[in-house]
Amino acid sequence: MKKLYTLSFFAAFFLFMSAFGFCEEKISVSKTQGSVFYLKKGSFMKKAAKQGMNLFPGDVIITGENSSAVISLFDGSNVIVDENSKFKVNTESSFEQEQGKAYYSIEKKEQKGIEVKTPFAVIGVKGTEFIVNSTNENQSVALKKGLLNIESLKDQFELRRKQELSAFESFMEKTKSAFTDYKEKQKKEFVEFVDNFELKPDKMVSFSGNVVNEAELSKELDKEFEKFRALL
Repeated sequence: MKKLYTLSFFAAFFLFMSAFGFCEEKISVSKTQGSVFYLKKGSFMKKAAKQGMNLFPGDVIITGENSSAVISLFDGSNVIVDENSKFKVNTESSFEQEQGKAYYSIEKKEQKGIEVKTPFAVIGVKGTEFIVNSTNENQSVALKKGLLNIESLKDQFELRRKQELSAFESFMEKTKSAFTDYKEKQKKEFVEFVDNFELKPDKMVSFSGNVVNEAELSKELDKEFEKFRALL
């Protein structure tokens, strides 16, 4: 009988701990540089973020000028919150980039991935490396590797992509004498109205209202990826 009571006690204890979030996977601040603060859920007073501190649902990381924070997820994934940015933890797999810029290096997921909500879209992630910019001047997503699903918050996207030729079509066009016509054809845009779309590696998209323009990654963005990797 005593053994039964002991087992019942531990079962109740773990249920209690789980209900209050103590059994959740750990998310922590692994590095800070410059002025990095955090807001606890329900609090209005910022406090200095410390290296090694754990983050819980509702917590917000805030970075100042020339500052950054590395957020380590339980599976070895990392998020670098760049300067003048706000990053909120909703759950262990759902985050909110309220403003600023952040770099994401996410371990590959076989099933459910993570979700990043921004003011302009919801990004579904299953193992990838990308940068999200969410400022008044620049709202964009740049993908280096992996695959992203980008979903509209409200109205359909007006997605504008450069027309892509198949490998055979491209070869045939290049062998023609009318090379100018080929170049002009490459410049044509394909427009579609969608609720969501996939972003492929070495591509980036910029947002202006519901209009989305896709382009190749620039050399400047490649350098930015290198800069963020060096901070890990």
